[in-house]
Amino acid sequence: MLGSRSGFQAKVKSKAPNAVGVHCFIHREALASKSLPSGLLTIFTGIVKVVNYVKNSALNTRLFQQLCHDMESEHSSLLFYTSVRWLSAGRFLSRFFSLRQEVEMFLDVQKKCDLLEILKSEHFEFRLAYLVDIFEIFNQLNLRLQGKDSNLLSHFLADGQLSSTLSKEIMDHLSQLDDEFRRYFPDLSPQHAGLAKNPFLCQVDDVLEDAQEEFIELLHDSTAKNVFQSNSLSSFWCSMMESSKISDLAVRVLLPFASTYLCESGFSSLLAIKTKSRNKLSVEDDLRCALAATEPRIHELVAQNNHKSPIEKYKERWVGLVANMLKGKALEVYDRMSVEDLNEYEEFKADILRAYELRPEAYRL
Repeated sequence: MLGSRSGFQAKVKSKAPNAVGVHCFIHREALASKSLPSGLLTIFTGIVKVVNYVKNSALNTRLFQQLCHDMESEHSSLLFYTSVRWLSAGRFLSRFFSLRQEVEMFLDVQKKCDLLEILKSEHFEFRLAYLVDIFEIFNQLNLRLQGKDSNLLSHFLADGQLSSTLSKEIMDHLSQLDDEFRRYFPDLSPQHAGLAKNPFLCQVDDVLEDAQEEFIELLHDSTAKNVFQSNSLSSFWCSMMESSKISDLAVRVLLPFASTYLCESGFSSLLAIKTKSRNKLSVEDDLRCALAATEPRIHELVAQNNHKSPIEKYKERWVGLVANMLKGKALEVYDRMSVEDLNEYEEFKADILRAYELRPEAYRL
């Protein structure tokens, strides 16, 4: 559907030949980080099997929680691994690593020898620790790539004794990751990347010859410097579209790092607003407030529309309503009261109570 030959991209390029089709760079990072060599992949799938055994049964889940409670563990449950969730692998491995001793004891009690062999395999803890660390780095990178006005230019990415086999396995994984990231993220020209990131730190010789004159004018434009300091890269270069050659170079560097973050955050907000209990709700106004960059100033809105509660609204009429039912001494007190006191119900009530020498507590009784 989005194919570059006969799909959406081809139809767009037929009308706008300079348009560029790119893949969301957060998705590219998630795809690149999934590659694992056979040894580490075996450990990862084994951990998934162990966690699924503990959590697939309600009885096992309760028994494991009780075991963690008895051992005063920091956590009492494991986390499922969900491949479609970007941050799932890092959190799943981190929780398993913190509860690895409890899991081993639980499998030993349950006599699950086949699963217990996975945890007792050679260099298991070293491999697990490496997976926890590397996926934690992936999660941090993924979180930095999310957000509005995000682009890759803003996020460029202790000795121990390990066996030669394990060291080679880790080096192979890192080399494989390097190949995958290079495949999903094309190389940038250093000159063009520097120009897009901060044009005021570049040299004239780093810019193409036919754009050097415009670049010199940009360097001496104080207004442009102020705009650059107070706006994001994308906003700055969009405001500089009059410098067609310079801005065209910068936009071509920034454009391949487009993200679907805004679209997916919109869907998340929609799911939170329009639940099963409110499936007929018209969400246009609520969704606009949820996605807008401007936060509503609730306190000021309340202050401007300071409506009285129903009780306070009719409190001014209480004196008149009560006066129609007064008799004897209470009626005499009412006749002697000034107009100002009659406008205040609390003053009116206090004068009546004093006439009968009653305190509020006795009056309530």
